[in-house]
Amino acid sequence: MIYILSQAIKSGKTTTLMEAVSQSHSIGGFLSPTVDTLRQLYDINNKVYIDFEKAEPDDTTIRVGRFSFIKESFSIAADWVIEHYNNPNINCIIIDEIGKLELQNEGFDKLTKQLLHLDWTTKDCVLIIRDFLLDDVIDKYKMTDYKIITLTALTDKIDSLS
Repeated sequence: MIYILSQAIKSGKTTTLMEAVSQSHSIGGFLSPTVDTLRQLYDINNKVYIDFEKAEPDDTTIRVGRFSFIKESFSIAADWVIEHYNNPNINCIIIDEIGKLELQNEGFDKLTKQLLHLDWTTKDCVLIIRDFLLDDVIDKYKMTDYKIITLTALTDKIDSLS
């Protein structure tokens, strides 16, 4: 099943999920926590961080608003997700997050399209989408088969899988 977690910016989504997945070995995907003022990507299954944001833009980054994201990090995270999808020990994959870049056919756009065409009958996929972008993302990807999930319900689900 595909779930969507949609809340406001700075509402504690990533922080809460970082705590919830810390002991899990059956959750995959990635989170994008802020570490020392810059975003990182966190491979949930392998418990590994990579740089995701740079303080200043350069030819290795893509800008969205005031943020400069490292282009290569999108590919690395997408590879993690496909690896996790193919791992029979992983029951749930979290994508943090689908946002403005994806609406412009950048960032995790290709990954999102790929995920929406996979079979989610034996695993769950959780897409984190900012509340004010929810309708635009659903429209862009023509999403019809999904459920909205609350943060509390998601952390309960993670606890039950751990």
